[in-house]
Amino acid sequence: RHLGHRRNEFVLSSKGGQAIDGHPDWSPGSVSASIEQSLRRTRSERIDVYFLHSCPVEVLRRGDLQDTLDQAVAAGKIGVAGYSGDNGHLAFAVDSGRFAAIETSINVADQWNLRSVVGHRPELGVIAKRPIANAPWRFVDQPRGNYAELYWQRLRELQLDPGNLAWAEFALRFTAYAPGVHCAIVGTAKLANLRRIVEAAGRGPLPPALLADIDRAW
Repeated sequence: RHLGHRRNEFVLSSKGGQAIDGHPDWSPGSVSASIEQSLRRTRSERIDVYFLHSCPVEVLRRGDLQDTLDQAVAAGKIGVAGYSGDNGHLAFAVDSGRFAAIETSINVADQWNLRSVVGHRPELGVIAKRPIANAPWRFVDQPRGNYAELYWQRLRELQLDPGNLAWAEFALRFTAYAPGVHCAIVGTAKLANLRRIVEAAGRGPLPPALLADIDRAW
């Protein structure tokens, strides 16, 4: 309603692959139905980047979902096919050569994807998710069962020091300017938070000394 008439002012991405409209998980029908649903809901004629979301390796090996995405590209319904996921699944997807973009976890406490995949594939479009590592510094004690729990543990072991920066800015600037990253997902329901995020990112990459400290810790 608010963006449909401004469609050419931004890049639109969506993701799917799970069961939808009676089609089972990871079936060509579920991918096609998901694309059609996204087109309807966004009142758009195309999705610029469509990601298979967390699709496991054993499904990727079949190749039929990639064929479905290629058909959608040929029909002009999507611009490029992407893959959303991490670690071994991500590496397989990228090595297959069937995807032009990825969405993956990249942050100060999660760097395998950055070092093992993104850094080796400069031709990929890259969206970094979890750029501030789910903000584990919010918790004094280990947050059991929270998304931030693993990253809380890792930060304790890495013993990183943000210096005179707030943790959120330290983490965001690391991710947003990591080599090969084109954009980072930051979610918020508050306009004031969004403004702070934009201001922090606008201050540019972290100083080389901080980046060296992070590299050594990792």
